[in-house]
Amino acid sequence: MSGSGTGAPVLCDVTMFWSPIGGGVRKYIERKRDWLRRRMPGVGHLLIVPGPSSSASEGPGSGHVTCVVRGLSLPFAPGYRVPPSKRETVEVLRRFAPHVIECGSPFVMRGAVSSFLRERPETAVFDYYHAYFPLNYAAALGRGLAWLRRPLIGVGWPYLARRYRDSRKVLLGASGIEKVLHSRGITHTTVAPLGIDLSFFSSEGPGTRPEPPVLLFVGRLSEEKGLSAVMGAYSLLKGRTGARLRVVGDGIMMKRLLRAAELDPGIEVLGFVAGEEMPRVYRSSTLLVSAAPAETLGFCFLEALACGIPVVGIEGSGLVGTLPPDVCVGVRSASPPALAGACESLIASSPEPSRCRQAVEGYDWEPSIERIVALELREAGLAGLLEGAGT
Repeated sequence: MSGSGTGAPVLCDVTMFWSPIGGGVRKYIERKRDWLRRRMPGVGHLLIVPGPSSSASEGPGSGHVTCVVRGLSLPFAPGYRVPPSKRETVEVLRRFAPHVIECGSPFVMRGAVSSFLRERPETAVFDYYHAYFPLNYAAALGRGLAWLRRPLIGVGWPYLARRYRDSRKVLLGASGIEKVLHSRGITHTTVAPLGIDLSFFSSEGPGTRPEPPVLLFVGRLSEEKGLSAVMGAYSLLKGRTGARLRVVGDGIMMKRLLRAAELDPGIEVLGFVAGEEMPRVYRSSTLLVSAAPAETLGFCFLEALACGIPVVGIEGSGLVGTLPPDVCVGVRSASPPALAGACESLIASSPEPSRCRQAVEGYDWEPSIERIVALELREAGLAGLLEGAGT
């Protein structure tokens, strides 16, 4: 794969949000790489992510290379790593000299991109605001560190503004987040939602609405995802409706969850679920409930609705407020009583699966990725590449 100024153009994705067991960012980049392979075979793609040791490998497409830089594991986020310095990432960027870089995390690797950009200012750099930093990180602090939340938010927003200063555009998953960033001085934004595979996540197939009702939680098992509040809502509902709680995911709160499941047979812990099983899990649940206060999109919201079940979430988080309120109910706070009330309302009067599905018909991967790639290439002055892709 040739570098900037010679041979085929090279697009690059850089992110620390990369786990062996998946995650929304990994899902997006893998879909993007597949789209580039099919629609723009003459364009190279460089992926830089952290891992246990450094390596480089060829991808499934011609000119598709994955470079893994050594990263330290994060005890509070199993499977995720962060490079101890920006040096190795800068070296990879120098080696391949990509024309367009999309950053998916604003930390050490983003600093490496800024260093490279000072050497090659003609490079077009974009950021996708995948992590609701600093709010999401403040929410992750447990009770013992609650005193750190205000200082983290106080320094976090100026830090983010500095990181994004050399970005051509900051891409956002939902329109509600744009107002928040603008209020913090980050105004060079554009809303470019990601998507899901609507043919894979479907309301048609095995799995039927259960009785008694099943509340479904999908995501990282951590405080910033609101798992404690969801468990509290379930405790309130099980006596009133006989509800059960089904949990999909892995994370730092797994041991606590397993202990709770030992004491309560109404809690079902599935761990990480992959492949064909996940749509069935959605279809055999009554509703999805999330208490994450700071989602940037919420893939599980889209997946659940595509499979025909409604969603309860926190107002202002991700697509809550953007999706129709009859299928995506927003509550003002992540309190167990508020969540339980919204869930009970949907249990009593649940929308038809076809109505849930209809609400997300515009969120398919193919057009979502096409819009993002087209936007970046036009901003980079490479719009001519779009002709062969049919955009």
